[in-house]
Amino acid sequence: MSGWVKVNHGMVIARMDLMVRFTKRLMPVALIVLYIMSLLVLIPNASAASQTIADLDAPDEVEVSERFLVIVRVSYEFGGGDARVWARVRSQTTLGDVSAPLEKAKTVRGGELTWNFEITAPNVAGVWTLEAYAFHWDSSNREVVDDTKEFRVDVVAPVAEVTTTRLTRTSTQAIVTSRLTSVVTTQAVTQTTGGLGGGGAFLILLIVAVVAGAAYYVSRRRKVNPPSAPQK
Repeated sequence: MSGWVKVNHGMVIARMDLMVRFTKRLMPVALIVLYIMSLLVLIPNASAASQTIADLDAPDEVEVSERFLVIVRVSYEFGGGDARVWARVRSQTTLGDVSAPLEKAKTVRGGELTWNFEITAPNVAGVWTLEAYAFHWDSSNREVVDDTKEFRVDVVAPVAEVTTTRLTRTSTQAIVTSRLTSVVTTQAVTQTTGGLGGGGAFLILLIVAVVAGAAYYVSRRRKVNPPSAPQK
């Protein structure tokens, strides 16, 4: 009996020793599996969330202080559920935001969105480097940037109107035409003035003739009908 107990006790010790050795060998593998599972549990949104800037429309050149429009089109897919998304445009020089979309943030799961930005150019000419970025809020209400797109706008000074004294062919023709018009107008005025002078002389002669005729008529009547003598 005591011999059987001794044999059984030795088998138990051998099995326990085998399990310990097996556990030691599997421990690194188990730790790796646990680590991977913890990553999948802790950051499910990182693998499920997807938001990409598909297209961006912006002018190549604007004047200083000019307001211009930038259009950003975003495609997104949130497999883990709905997500609240938005976008902004920031300056690469100051790393500060320069504009937010005209549209409010939206809660989505999958599809496409278009964000419209009204941006005012700086008052200094030069190349302005900007960056549009699309983001969503996680469960802790933190902003998570999903995608960015850089673009450049050339800010230029307004073109000033320059006055030049050089006569081009067109301006020379215009001056010649103006002088010819002036000469013709002067001749016409001179002719009109001369015409008015001749008419005035004719009118004076006509008045003199009428007065002379009237005087002749009166003198004839006096000769035909002399005045009667006064009665005594």
